[in-house]
Amino acid sequence: MTDYQTQSYISRIKDRKFYFGVKEKRNALEYYATLIVCCMLFGLNIYIDYVLTAVFCLAFLFAFKHNYFIFTYVALIFFESKLAIPDFSASILRIVTLFYIFRMISNSNVVIETQQWRYTLGLTAIYVLLNILDILNIVSFLSLITNVLNILVMAFEYYNYNEEEKQEAKQLFLLVIACFAMMSGMYGFYNGKTLPYGGFKRYCGTIDDPNYSALMYCFGFASLYGVERIKPIWKIILFLGLTIDILFTVSMSGIATVFVITIIWLMIKMPLRALCLLFFGAIFGVIFLKLPFKEGDIFYGLQSRVINILAQISSGDFSSVTSGRTDIAMAYMQEFNSFSLKNKLFGGFDMVSGEYRDYMVGKVGSVAHNSYIDILFKHGIFGLVLLIGGMLLRTLKIISDYFKKREDNLAFALQKIVLMIFAFTLSIFPYRYFIFFMLI
Repeated sequence: MTDYQTQSYISRIKDRKFYFGVKEKRNALEYYATLIVCCMLFGLNIYIDYVLTAVFCLAFLFAFKHNYFIFTYVALIFFESKLAIPDFSASILRIVTLFYIFRMISNSNVVIETQQWRYTLGLTAIYVLLNILDILNIVSFLSLITNVLNILVMAFEYYNYNEEEKQEAKQLFLLVIACFAMMSGMYGFYNGKTLPYGGFKRYCGTIDDPNYSALMYCFGFASLYGVERIKPIWKIILFLGLTIDILFTVSMSGIATVFVITIIWLMIKMPLRALCLLFFGAIFGVIFLKLPFKEGDIFYGLQSRVINILAQISSGDFSSVTSGRTDIAMAYMQEFNSFSLKNKLFGGFDMVSGEYRDYMVGKVGSVAHNSYIDILFKHGIFGLVLLIGGMLLRTLKIISDYFKKREDNLAFALQKIVLMIFAFTLSIFPYRYFIFFMLI
């Protein structure tokens, strides 16, 4: 290579906003490995937590000017519930927000290409406007703003990369989600987090509920299907780790969701393989139901749950199939039907906390276990159509772009499909991870 060619190459690298060479990859690996170790050890005791908080801050300090730092927020979402700073009513994610602000100020010369990030910016604006009345509740509104700010900082940088840079950034983004989703399940194994259920144990991750944990692993699967620039052996390890995580939750909705997004992904990219998976999956399912398993082990739990569900479906007992969720949903919808026209259209009832939420739990006996109902009560029909309609249109647009332009962002569509499926069975609105995967 001539001196002129070398100088030209170096100048091109300097001009790139997201250069991810060998050294940068090694630094990113060391950084996210440090975060994983800190997350896995956090919560052992208060003194270790103090030390780990300091390690987190040092890691952020050394990394925040590097490109790979921008995905710190999404990585720590999977451990959010376990990262409370000792003696402070805040989590490590609040520190990340401060570093994001510093980074955004230092990159103030970047020009936003509004046309490219109009979905995130538009739906974010809608979401904030729908919650504008919460400004009277300072703590709640500040929490909303900081969550949205983190998402906008990530989108701000990502949508200013050129196409080649976006591909590199996207690969790191998806890989981070897959890794931290898998490790959140390993955290549950490491800490022995289980929930007794009908003669066997269901494992949880960083959230003390197997179904919520299954949601995290499904995000991992959806992201892993978009990861292409790693060695096959590492992709296999991640896939096996996520498979173990999801199976040990014994979550039928989680396992079914993985199957659904896998079929969708294969039908779009490799239709013949999708048909083969359906065929061999049916054969394996029949064999699995006939195998003798020891009572109490995880495969016994999976088998017994499937058999019970099939029996309930054949008898028409759909309430039992959904663990009573259909009856709960009907009770909440009866209450919704009694609302005034104004409340039906625009909502006004907080289903996360407060007197009305407590009233409904006392009346029905449970939370709604349905995020669509939670959105209806909070933001009305108007808010539900805007938020879920926007997410659905974005999903269809991504799939359409794949067929028209061969622009492969299918993993983002799969993430949204996961969110929309679990929204039928869990009250996850407006939690941080719901908002993130809705807006991104």
